[in-house]
Amino acid sequence: MSTPAERLDELKAAWLAGSDEEEFYFEAFSHPKLLRRSKSVTGALTQLEFGKYQNFRQEWIDDDRVVWLGMIVSDQAGAGTELLKKLTKQLARCGVSLIGTPTPLKPRDWAPDRPFEYRADKLIDWYRKLGFQVLPNGSEMRVVHLGMASRLEVEFSFRQ
Repeated sequence: MSTPAERLDELKAAWLAGSDEEEFYFEAFSHPKLLRRSKSVTGALTQLEFGKYQNFRQEWIDDDRVVWLGMIVSDQAGAGTELLKKLTKQLARCGVSLIGTPTPLKPRDWAPDRPFEYRADKLIDWYRKLGFQVLPNGSEMRVVHLGMASRLEVEFSFRQ
């Protein structure tokens, strides 16, 4: 049986092999962000940090049972949902949780005929529909997909 660190290393290696690095522009930033485009869900990109998450004080916490979802974006309708479902399924099978901060960021080249919702509550609803729990703390918020690692919820709540 592998350790949590070994499982996380395997997940990271699989993600790196199954995705390509790409510069992606958002309206909010003057410089591109480095994201990774999935080779299997080609219409979506994400930024993942393996083995750590950010608590409510913006401190990075090392944890071999966690992947931090820095951002996820799609340039094809529905591809972000498809990629997030695939990621959460793979992570849950390994007992790894996915944690992020719900922040709507509009891509610079967003098609004018494609609706974009700037309201965080709409983004939070999207995460909830995909099985995420919401952990609020004042004005800060985290979305957490626990998968099989439910004990993380308690630790995450207390490490604020």
